[in-house]
Amino acid sequence: MPSTPSRRWVDKDPVAGTAAAREAARAALRKKFVDEVDPDRLLPEQEREELAAQARRLHYQRLALLSAAARRRYRAERMSP
Repeated sequence: MPSTPSRRWVDKDPVAGTAAAREAARAALRKKFVDEVDPDRLLPEQEREELAAQARRLHYQRLALLSAAARRRYRAERMSP
């Protein structure tokens, strides 16, 4: 079976694709949003986590909006003569 580029990356790194690697990636993403909303860690922990959760939701909402717009453009281009 031929390897895809993403599969070759996993084959080179035996840790990639494991639960530990996925958890590390999730932790890094959580830290990114926390750093975005409170880089100096001045806010109380609960407020910081709530703001980070809001920032994360906003990020994914933006991605969904951009994706929907791209799909609309793609369909419009395919339908035009």
